[in-house]
Order: sequence, then structure tokens, then C-alpha cells
Amino acid sequence: MSQKVEKSSLTGLRVKVSKHGSPRIAQLLQNTVFGTEGKLRYRQKEIADRIKSQSNVQFIEILKGNRVFGTAGMTNRNVLHGDDYMQTLYVRYLSFAHAFKSKNSTNFSTLKRKGKNRSVLREMVLDEISAHFEQPFIEADKQGLFYAFVESANINSRNLCLSMGFEAARKVETLLFSRFNPTQQKSISNIAEYEQDEVKKKLSEFYKDYSFYFEDQIFRTGFYLVKKENGKIIGGIRAIPVNWQLVEYPGFEGWLMQDVLPYLPFTNRLFQPGSFKFLAFDYAWHAPNLEHIIPELMAHCCSLFGINMGMIWGDTNSELIKNLKSSNELGFVHSVSGSVYADLMIRPINFIKMDGGFENFEENTKAESKVEIPNKQGSIKKSKKENPDTPTSNTEEGESVPESIDAKSNTDNGKSESIQRDEFASLKDVLKKPIFVSALDMT
Repeated sequence: MSQKVEKSSLTGLRVKVSKHGSPRIAQLLQNTVFGTEGKLRYRQKEIADRIKSQSNVQFIEILKGNRVFGTAGMTNRNVLHGDDYMQTLYVRYLSFAHAFKSKNSTNFSTLKRKGKNRSVLREMVLDEISAHFEQPFIEADKQGLFYAFVESANINSRNLCLSMGFEAARKVETLLFSRFNPTQQKSISNIAEYEQDEVKKKLSEFYKDYSFYFEDQIFRTGFYLVKKENGKIIGGIRAIPVNWQLVEYPGFEGWLMQDVLPYLPFTNRLFQPGSFKFLAFDYAWHAPNLEHIIPELMAHCCSLFGINMGMIWGDTNSELIKNLKSSNELGFVHSVSGSVYADLMIRPINFIKMDGGFENFEENTKAESKVEIPNKQGSIKKSKKENPDTPTSNTEEGESVPESIDAKSNTDNGKSESIQRDEFASLKDVLKKPIFVSALDMT
């Protein structure tokens, strides 16, 4: 693909967008510490292989010479909301080099003296997100979504997302699974190639009432196992081995995990000093009324790989997560540490949006507030009266919508209040559904 490169005369930085990233990006990410200040923080091992395993990934690089000072990854994917597809851009691997973030650096001091309130790196990333990824939607008159997952306790990352025009939409829960002596079952086996289409159909049926479901990488990464009864597949799950290097885990839990439990009988099967090995689970499904087979599949995988811990992610309101929590089959670690939470952060592209955000939709309609469309930087464009030269934005049905109109009245081109609200309500309905969460997006 063609690569757009721009340069900042202020800092000598340049921005580059490319497919699949580069060894420079892999090196930056290998050195990046993920997690939340004051809680579990870690580095991802084998991250270069993990990036290569994902399809449709593009990276923004902020460069000075040949050194990467910042990066952000974008995965272009079509996700299902019931029977409807929506084009989305999943935001991942946002990272800035520590040297440039330092308050003692020359660049930082210079920018502060010039009244720059935000990091130039963040501005460059945001500008490229708007120009390279968002603008094509607007030019083609299509709707879409940026989305990302941010740990709820990570205030810095959450505030960064908010400053970039994202807002919280759903809550995601992380469940820890553990077994001191995991067992295998003869009824569980690796999926055969001829069984993949059947399992895809089962998964589509299982997740038909979810949002953000996609299936392009189910059998491409990791290992998919199925459970059979009388020769019939009744459930399945994907398992991906993950290895994190622990950097920090303060508090009593961290002390136990690093200084006590790795050296005690039995618990040393779960914990190793300085590292955290686990299986990341996703694409779990079961036949009706057979919820109990999901822990059985997870235990089989743990025994098969010799890894005694696992993680699975899901919407807090999903039946899958509710059933796992009520099963009392998650094991010792979950009983001690409980769940960890994250927020689904979204930034709509080319959707009509009411003042006050999605949660205040009903109040906005009652108050007859104005309907506005965010511009490519995430702020609100001026109304047509203020800027008559600004073009209108079209909907997917080809009907034109002015950029700022009174929600009480009809538009000049005949678009009614009910249609405007229906467009917004369609997105709000999507966000009312439990969301599907891929393990690749969380590890």
C-alpha cells in the first residue's frame, strides 16, 4: 500500500502508516509496560508473533530518524450485530516511548513554552487516525465505529480515550480460571478441518444476540477444541497460550503471587516468580442447557498444555459470563481475586449523535436538543447557517442530513425528525446488546 509520511517542523518527527508494522514497532511494544499504575503491570512476550498472526492490521508510526517514539495499531474488521454487519476499526497497541514522555526532555519543555497542552505525539496519532482511517468513511458516506478496551481502573488510559473523542459504552469482565490438577476427557479433541464449517454455524447461532461478533480468525490462531457426545459436537472453545513478564504487582495480592505462592506446594503449579503463563480462552459455545461443559473444556486445555491457569473475557451482562460465575467451577484464583473489569470505548464515525452522549438519548429528545455530527477530530462541526460552504453528510440510505438542525423540525431536503432519531437509535440498540470479546484483543 502507499505510505503517507508527514513531518512536524517543530520536533523533526514524521508519521508513517503501514501494514503489519515493522521490527521497530515490535521492539517498542516488547519494551512497553502494559497495565494500570498501582496494579498488575506486565510486558507481553512474543508480541511480534502475535502481531503477525492478526489480519487486517495497520500501524501508525511516529518516527524521528529511524527510531519509533509512538505507535497505534488499527484492525479493520466487519462485525455482526444480529444479522447486520458494521465496519469497525479496533484500536490496539497504543504506545509512546518513555524517552519522549519524560518531562525533562527538551522536546517536552519546548512544547510547554509554546503553550502546547497536549502531547505532540498524541496529536499526531489523533490527526492520522482522523485523516487516514476516519476520513475515508466520511468521503464514501459510510458509517462505522472505532472501538477499544480499557481497564476500568486505568484512569490515564481512559482519560486519553476520552480526550480523543471516545466514550464508554459497555462493561467487560475478565474471569480467571485455575486448576491444581486439571484433567482431560476422551470426549474432547482438537477440531478436524471438516468440522470447522459446522462449528462456525454453531458459533453464529450462539452469538446471534451479541454485538461485535466476528469470525475471520477463529481457526487461524491458537487451538480449537470440541466436545462430542454420541459423535455429535455439543460445545467448543479456543485456547491461546500467553506468556507475560510481570513488572509490578503491588499490594498484598502481588506479594502472595510473587513471594509466597510460587514456593508453596500446589500453588507453585499456578504461579511462577516474574512471569505469568496462562491460556486465553474465547469463542466458547455449548448446546442448549449444557453450560457445565465450558469449564470441562477449559480444564482439558489446561491439562493438555501443562498450564494451570486461564482467562476468559465477556460482557458482564452476557449469559456466558453469568453462567460461568454462578457455576462455582472457576477455581481457586477466581475465588481469591475475583473479576477484573474493562470498558468498551467507542467513537462513532458518520453517525448522527444527540447532545450529551448515548446514555442521554431519551432526555435529549424530550428537551428537543440539536442533532449534530462529529467532525473528523471528534469535535462538533458548525451548523450550516454558520458555515454555508460546508457540505452535508449522507446516510447509508443516500438521504442527505444537514450537519446541525433543530431536532424538532424537518430538514430542507425532507428528512424528518423520526428518521434522524431512528439512525441514532439504531446505534443505541446495538450498544444495548452484550458484546463478544476476542482473546486476541485482550492479550
